[in-house]
Amino acid sequence: KVFNEQLERTSIALSALLDAMNRPKVIVLYRRNLLETFVSLENAFRTNEWYQEPDCPRRKIEPLHVDWDEFARFAETERRRWQLSLAALTVYSDKLIITFEELIRDRDEVLKRLFLFLELEPLKDRKSGS
Repeated sequence: KVFNEQLERTSIALSALLDAMNRPKVIVLYRRNLLETFVSLENAFRTNEWYQEPDCPRRKIEPLHVDWDEFARFAETERRRWQLSLAALTVYSDKLIITFEELIRDRDEVLKRLFLFLELEPLKDRKSGS
């Protein structure tokens, strides 16, 4: 798992990293909505909760005040980082791009695409055996 921020902080070009890793399969997962990305990140920092099991009840989060200047800086930085990474991936053929919204909307279909991309057999459903 590599974040754009890590590439920037370490001054490592994504293309160089992919070459050093013998050109692995790449899965790009991102949120389309930068405001939702910003709010999610801010909430994760506030709660120190970075992952949530799908079937677990959501913890109530207090309202978040969004500083629009801070958000504008965040959005500008994220767009710049993504432009650099996507430029490196434009000619990279072994990639699968998924949005967070797709994953939430149709998890089963996204998982099928992931397994197919990774050339793996899907796991059998423990309940139905299929």
